[in-house]
Amino acid sequence: MVVAIMKGYIIFVIILMLLYTARHFYFTIVRLLGRQRLYYNDILTDRMKSISVLIPMHNEEQVLSNVLDSLLKCEYDRDRLEIIPINDNSTDRTREMLDEYHRNELQYRRNQKKRLKMKLRNYEMMEK
Repeated sequence: MVVAIMKGYIIFVIILMLLYTARHFYFTIVRLLGRQRLYYNDILTDRMKSISVLIPMHNEEQVLSNVLDSLLKCEYDRDRLEIIPINDNSTDRTREMLDEYHRNELQYRRNQKKRLKMKLRNYEMMEK
């Protein structure tokens, strides 16, 4: 009885090993003859895509400097990063602070219509 169980176990192991061998042989053939994947390129050597960051602001003087300084400190290529804060008729010092950043080569747009910030947020929620 024990001998029959051992023979069955050995046959099972041999069949399992043959299946794994066939599987790996198939993977090797597909890898050699199939379309090759592109290797991961280092982000520092690859050409970065241009991006634009739009920041709608309405009475944001308390957080404005933190937001803009964080974006300006990022390690993304400055030639490919466009940061555009949009003043939405702020009644606090947001406009003056944005004018100050604008002098340091930061694009800046002033909105003449009210409630742009809420419209952008609503649009963002509809996209999700």
